Amino acid sequence: MSELRCTNSFSGWNQLTDHFVPGWKPTTWVHDYNSSISITQRTRLERAFLYTASSEHDRAYEGKIMDYPSGGYVTDLSEDSNEARRLLADLASSLWIDEYTRAVLVEFNILNPNSKLFNQVILAFEYTPDGSTLWTTNCVQFVHLTLALHSSSSNIFSNELRDGLRKCSTVLWTTNVNVVQLYRYAGSAGVVALLSEIACAIFVLVITVLEVIKICRMRLRYFREVWNVLQLAALVLFYITVALYTMRSVWTVWVVEDLMNNPGKLTRFIFF
Repeated sequence: MSELRCTNSFSGWNQLTDHFVPGWKPTTWVHDYNSSISITQRTRLERAFLYTASSEHDRAYEGKIMDYPSGGYVTDLSEDSNEARRLLADLASSLWIDEYTRAVLVEFNILNPNSKLFNQVILAFEYTPDGSTLWTTNCVQFVHLTLALHSSSSNIFSNELRDGLRKCSTVLWTTNVNVVQLYRYAGSAGVVALLSEIACAIFVLVITVLEVIKICRMRLRYFREVWNVLQLAALVLFYITVALYTMRSVWTVWVVEDLMNNPGKLTRFIFF
């Protein structure tokens, strides 16, 4: 008869935020542990057991069981498949995923050059107190791979990692796909959209000049007519839309530059 052991559910007050050495050993147990060594000078395996605090720009992941903050124990898998496999084997032998794990998030970005779509994929494995897992996927169409405990080529994940996760009982999974196209003016349809938006902007600019002249002539009498107020409100909404679109374009440029300049770093698309 197998033994069933339940552990505590995850919550903010019982979340671990301490640093450990591989094997989840407290640093105080290690003789001559040098805490002054920079995290960038440590091995990938050592960094996986060091707590990473959430940043102000990251938001919590909304799971099926509960919400998980962006911080946790994170490891970045190498772009080299052999090195990534060795790291996964070291993580498994060090029990990086153990009975106290409540969620494992696998995050990676993909670029489809044909459709000009960026894809941010999050695979979430949630553990219940009795040891079973709930598997969900959240794919945002809109590149690197991160593995987070609480960030892999697909072949690596489908073999070592998924087999390890399935050692617990039942795995339930759902799929949610959202499509976002960062490059709005790609292809012939994009050119048509660009020309249409330019024509609309010219038209609204002309209307704005006419309304300003009308306000200067009529002064307060301008606001006594309902249609004038509606026209003015439409113009205000249009310029708010232009401001938001400009912010989106600036953010798109920032994301693309960040992806190109940091091929080994995961970029989170959190503003869409």
